[in-house]
Amino acid sequence: MLQVLIALLVAGALVAWITAAGSALGIVRLAAPGERLRSYFDLGFWRFQRLTERLGAAVVPLIASYRLSFFVFFAFALLLIAVLSLLAIAQME
Repeated sequence: MLQVLIALLVAGALVAWITAAGSALGIVRLAAPGERLRSYFDLGFWRFQRLTERLGAAVVPLIASYRLSFFVFFAFALLLIAVLSLLAIAQME
């Protein structure tokens, strides 16, 4: 039963990570070729207002998807850490 839970948590984290990566690539593709590195930095430092000002309203749904996927990934990762910690504690007893 725990193996299924661990597999589901890993799968959920992987899907969230892939979605975040896809959103990030979509955001950077909207930038002009000379502005792509700057867009990566703005995205990495969560400067979403700058991205919206430079790339326009078309980037807003991608930013929302990126932000949600980011939080979902870390929620799954924290849940996975908690489950594995509890499993380790149970095996020590």
